[in-house]
Amino acid sequence: SGGGSFRFARGGTVLEGACHYAEKSVTVGIISATTRPFAYECRIGRDGSQVGELRIEEERGTTAAALGREARSGYVELDGVRLGITSIHRMAGGGIPTAAPLGYRFEEGGRAVGAVDLNGTTKTVHAPPTGRTREAVFAGSLALSVLWDPATL
Repeated sequence: SGGGSFRFARGGTVLEGACHYAEKSVTVGIISATTRPFAYECRIGRDGSQVGELRIEEERGTTAAALGREARSGYVELDGVRLGITSIHRMAGGGIPTAAPLGYRFEEGGRAVGAVDLNGTTKTVHAPPTGRTREAVFAGSLALSVLWDPATL
């Protein structure tokens, strides 16, 4: 378990988040089993008032999970805008999928509206140019960028 936080100030407005993750596994000899799947949640605030949240969980019983990938899904909600979130495990151009997420895709109505690339030391946010969806993608990207992911340790 662990946590992180972010604070982004611009134009007199402060967007901030307090985040926590947890996962529990038990090891007996050479056998290890996850007893509580990975879950990550953040409370998102603006100028001292809570305006949203982010929550993702490890998928259980899916093809990705059966193949050993830390597939995750969830949502970010900000000021009434709710976007689905899905982990990304394959680099552009193909290749073998990674176990740990390389980034996350944001979706609205089943259509991709943004993403955050977490691969490497530089984080890259892909968001719409304007609007409330842009702010939701940005807030979700900040929250996911401060995750010290146990899957990559």
